[in-house]
Amino acid sequence: MIKTDSPRGRVGLMVAHCAGMLDTVVGKMPFKDDPAKVAQQGFDALMQRQQKVVAESTATKLIGLVSRFLPDSVKAAANRLISMPIARR
Repeated sequence: MIKTDSPRGRVGLMVAHCAGMLDTVVGKMPFKDDPAKVAQQGFDALMQRQQKVVAESTATKLIGLVSRFLPDSVKAAANRLISMPIARR
């Protein structure tokens, strides 16, 4: 079995809009990864049977690298903070 996953990151505005995340830290970031490039990199990794791929930008790759060493509880707390509507803070 092969599992693919797309870690929460800075993907294009349309994705943030569809997810209702425009009023979050992630949704308001000025630079976003191109959804087409992220999808292509994920598809290529799937076809090559890679266990894991962190797609697109250097910043996303850095976040992926750092997250390998963080406990799940820290990653969950960080995801909650960046996904929470800014007005609720």
